[in-house]
Amino acid sequence: MPDDESSIKDMKAMLRVNLGIEPDRLFEWPEQSLERRAFLMFDPEEHREELELVTRFLQLERVKIYHSGVPGSWEYFRKHCRSGVIIVS
Repeated sequence: MPDDESSIKDMKAMLRVNLGIEPDRLFEWPEQSLERRAFLMFDPEEHREELELVTRFLQLERVKIYHSGVPGSWEYFRKHCRSGVIIVS
């Protein structure tokens, strides 16, 4: 198994156990799929490890990531993204 596949499998398990996120269903919605965009609302000081894990996983899954720590990011996500997920920690 290639490194990326093994890494993704490990990260998915960590997301399930540590954060209660079901990664295989993250971008599913009844009768449609969501755009592969995610807005992360994490306090980088309090939840640094969780933020790094989620960010790495989403990057490997080729998801466009927006973060609450970047000025204007929420406004852009709201105005320009038709769909996606919001992950709060």
